[in-house]
Amino acid sequence: MLFISLAVIGVVATAFIDTALGVRDNNRVPLGEISKNKLTRRDNVGGTNNVSKSLRDSARKEGKLANQFKKNAKVARRLQENASAKKLSHEAHKHETKKNQFNKQASELIYKKYNPWNRPDLINLHGLHTDEAIKYTEAAIKAARQSGKNEVKLIPGWGKHSKDGVAKINPAVQEWLKRNGYPSKLHHNNDGMIVVDLRNKKNA
Repeated sequence: MLFISLAVIGVVATAFIDTALGVRDNNRVPLGEISKNKLTRRDNVGGTNNVSKSLRDSARKEGKLANQFKKNAKVARRLQENASAKKLSHEAHKHETKKNQFNKQASELIYKKYNPWNRPDLINLHGLHTDEAIKYTEAAIKAARQSGKNEVKLIPGWGKHSKDGVAKINPAVQEWLKRNGYPSKLHHNNDGMIVVDLRNKKNA
């Protein structure tokens, strides 16, 4: 029988108010008034950075625990300890679920911080994980099309804050757009912005 002792991980409880972040339904900012610095700023409004960092840290811890339980479950199955393997797999699933919950909370907080203007045709993807950026891109395109917009401007950045300075979100978003038939190009004044043409969607 396999026994695994774990330290109790404190769950980070978060709550945030839109008004504390300066987010209002009628807070629409014309594109021309949004400077590059504002699009990429890393201010600490409402403690956003601290809370999102804490959530990301908790997600990483839960991910490590989930992976460890998966490995132990695999060993248990190899030893034909089926009951133990089942329990370990269940624990792995619980920690994986917690990881996803922490990341979801963090991504929502980060997205609200970087998108205070409430515009379906302009979204800032800074600070998100690649899969999160794809999700928000898909949602923005759907909302923009329903609103009758001809294009969407996405701001994934250049990868300045990515590990080793290598962009991850920008190429991933461009690949997703290509795969789903959306013509796109880099903005003529900003390589960190992608302009998506919604009028000429191709069959994917």
